[in-house]
Amino acid sequence: MISINEFFIKQVAQPRNDYKELLDLSLIFLDGLPEGTASFKCPGLMHHTRWMAKAIYSLKIFMFRDQFSFSKREIDSLRQICTFIILIYFKVWFTCSVAIQAPNNDLQLLKKLLSCPEIQLPMLQKALKNLSAHLWYLDEELAALALFDNNVSDEMKRKMCRAISQNEQSNIIREKRYVARKLDLMSFSNKDLSEFFLKNSLKLFETFDLPCDFLEVDVSLWPNNESYKDNLDFFKQLSVVNDVAERGIALIEDYNNCLTKNEEQ
Repeated sequence: MISINEFFIKQVAQPRNDYKELLDLSLIFLDGLPEGTASFKCPGLMHHTRWMAKAIYSLKIFMFRDQFSFSKREIDSLRQICTFIILIYFKVWFTCSVAIQAPNNDLQLLKKLLSCPEIQLPMLQKALKNLSAHLWYLDEELAALALFDNNVSDEMKRKMCRAISQNEQSNIIREKRYVARKLDLMSFSNKDLSEFFLKNSLKLFETFDLPCDFLEVDVSLWPNNESYKDNLDFFKQLSVVNDVAERGIALIEDYNNCLTKNEEQ
């Protein structure tokens, strides 16, 4: 079972109630209990684009499955959905707003989808198909964010630094989205972050007018290097646009509902 203590030991304030509800339900699903009183909220509206509602309701239905008349096939399918949510998508979703963890998270998610015996093959294939349309995010510039990720080992960061100075070009092409879809996904099983690093990776620092001379010293010295600390402070504050935009839209909708219930207005 995956470790999700980082999400539950410290009850970090969530920007939305459905985020917090999914956290609580996931802990209950794993035979734990959230801090305070555990309760189940009544189902509300669900739109086909709101995956969060689907995840929440799937967990609830499975927990109360004895109160429904389900066939064995339906129970098994529901169990698979819940297993996918907990094993695969849970941690990725709740860390997606952390920009410096994005490159490693994306690569590790892809590797887990390629080799996860707990999930049935049809579900994994569907997830891989959807993910393959977004592999262009794993480009050489954004990959440089992983230099500031504490989940990436020092040895891997050394390898990444060597790759920057040695690699002029890569056989992993992500210039266009349609090119990413044509890649052999199984080839990613044995890849590491260093294979996404080129000399072009330095453009990330040029774009934000930040120094990158810390790359010339050993990784063990980075915590005390002023150049590295300046970069770390900056990129830790870098926002992931999709996540921020979604929260902003929800805030605007809530505010608008306080003023009027007329959809046209």
